[in-house]
Amino acid sequence: MRLSPAPSAKANGRPHLPVLELGALLSGQMRLGRRADDITVFDMTGIALQDLTVARSLYQRALRDGLGVSLAWPW
Repeated sequence: MRLSPAPSAKANGRPHLPVLELGALLSGQMRLGRRADDITVFDMTGIALQDLTVARSLYQRALRDGLGVSLAWPW
């Protein structure tokens, strides 16, 4: 679990912005207050399977909540 200033936040003069490990947030080890106008930056550095797992989870949540727009494939 890690909570530290993000390098990009420091570079942009905002060192107070938190960096959270996704696992700690999802497991409930850490909590993060959210406002409607908050912006989340998600850095998924790793293997493609992690990217696909997160994408699937977000897609399923969007379907469940009736969010998003369907796009024809191929574009």
